[in-house]
Amino acid sequence: MPIASASPDQSLPARNHSPPRLSFVLKVLAVTVLAVLADFTLSAGQVLPQVGSIIGFLAFAWLGALLACDTLMRRNRTSRFAVIGASLAGFALIVEPSLLAGLLFLVGLALALLLPRYGEFGNALVWLLRLPLHGVLSPMAALLDAGRLARIMRRRGAITLGGIGGGLLVASLGSVLFLLLFSDANPLIGLGFSALWEGLALRSEGSGLIWHGVFVLASMVALWASFRPLRLRALARASVRTPAVLPAWPGVTPVVMALAAFNLVFALQNISDITFLWSGARLPEGVTFSQYAHRGTQALVLAALLAAGFVLVCLRTGSPLAGKAGVRLLVYLWIGQTMLLVASTMLRVIAYIEAYSLTYLRITALIFLFLVMTGLALISWRIARQRDGVWLVNANALCLAIVLGVCCFINFEGVIARWNLERQEAPQTFEWRRDTSYVGSLGGTGTLLALRDASVVAEATQNRDLVQLRGLRQAVQARLEAQQVDWRRWTLAGAWRLQQAGLLPEETLPNPALTPSP
Repeated sequence: MPIASASPDQSLPARNHSPPRLSFVLKVLAVTVLAVLADFTLSAGQVLPQVGSIIGFLAFAWLGALLACDTLMRRNRTSRFAVIGASLAGFALIVEPSLLAGLLFLVGLALALLLPRYGEFGNALVWLLRLPLHGVLSPMAALLDAGRLARIMRRRGAITLGGIGGGLLVASLGSVLFLLLFSDANPLIGLGFSALWEGLALRSEGSGLIWHGVFVLASMVALWASFRPLRLRALARASVRTPAVLPAWPGVTPVVMALAAFNLVFALQNISDITFLWSGARLPEGVTFSQYAHRGTQALVLAALLAAGFVLVCLRTGSPLAGKAGVRLLVYLWIGQTMLLVASTMLRVIAYIEAYSLTYLRITALIFLFLVMTGLALISWRIARQRDGVWLVNANALCLAIVLGVCCFINFEGVIARWNLERQEAPQTFEWRRDTSYVGSLGGTGTLLALRDASVVAEATQNRDLVQLRGLRQAVQARLEAQQVDWRRWTLAGAWRLQQAGLLPEETLPNPALTPSP
């Protein structure tokens, strides 16, 4: 794929061969400083470091350096919105690092860099292709600039990069050889050479200086792509405002017949849900509420998505059907029924949670259903306002970004633990000990406050499982305290949780009445 340098113009000028300017030197300095900081705070001789809030401060340092060096990003208005989004994700990394917050920060940073170089935002689907390609091809930016710098130095008669590399190689190998020879004759040189080799050694823990050098070099290559972003010619020439081409329908009559039939089928399902799921009417003999509420959730979601797809096809903007009042009325009715179907599906998931327990997968299902309902509402708005398909795609992408951004600041571990522990004695739940064991298997520290409150309630009510709850709390709090001692793993959320949790209660002899029987 053809690649050109970053430029605000649409003509994509080739890289010039002028001497490096001050801005280029400042970028080299910024990349070097950021790479060394990343090695000091993240690597620390560890192959897979556990990071804390320090990753958020590093993210802001990266963003600040880019704002200082990239004038296009500072002057472009759309880039400013992306910078705000990246800043919010960076703040989420400071509060409590997560993979979701890190991905959102990288997406916001990439948009802030690339928007002024590609013009308008256009279609979110095009950016869905651009961003991964830029991530894959980003190392080429450093190679292209290194080649350009070598050509400039060769043209000016300076020492080439190849000559510098060869000189360093000869100097290094020769120095090591002479130090080996001198170490036998001079014990002081021998001790110094041993210490130097120990520091450079490739140890299994990855604590040698060579590993640090590799980490810094890899970080510089990755960071350089953000200071000198590439511009892909093929994607730059793509028409970002062209909506997707959808098939045409033969006439009004087939669409009206289909919409009328679909409305009747959906009405049958929705009337059944309203009668038995929403109002709580008595089910027929042989069918329990649990069977009715817990079956067919995936099928109902698929039906809602198919309904949305059919509406997009038959009432695309500019088509003859879009101007027919009767067709639009049937479509509005069907979308309303589909939204009711999605709401009933959400109620089914909630009923499942009530009967069993709350898990990550069930929270994800509720969030997905909420996005589906939002998408259906946006389809209705698109039809009413006669918006094009690009507007619909971008609106859904914006809603998804907002929802994911909010999720970065929610402690789902704490929500799951609190729900399951507070409802452990509810009569409709099955064996509640499974809820407690699931809370213990979450593995993070977000459950600390929920375990503290559950222990207090268990002690006040003379619950026989007080010992188990206290043991879980003690394990989680000890793990969090050990994490907070290390400045690389310290988090703002962890400090707040420890402050709220207070000291662990003193160990007391267990009451025989509270000890579970074998």
